[in-house]
Amino acid sequence: MSVSDKTLRLQFQQFVLSLLNYFEREKKNNGPLISLSSVQERVANALGISVSTVKRIKARSALN
Repeated sequence: MSVSDKTLRLQFQQFVLSLLNYFEREKKNNGPLISLSSVQERVANALGISVSTVKRIKARSALN
């Protein structure tokens, strides 16, 4: 396994852990931490990334 493969695998694991943490927090909150209508903000918050990163990825995806 190359270094880049290991890095990608670690990043993927971190995203999964971030999602688990986010949904556990919502469970304790008995509902969403951020309005359900704020999809990009929820994604960013759940993954621990910026909203601008979410928007950039979404824009790239729309080009394909």
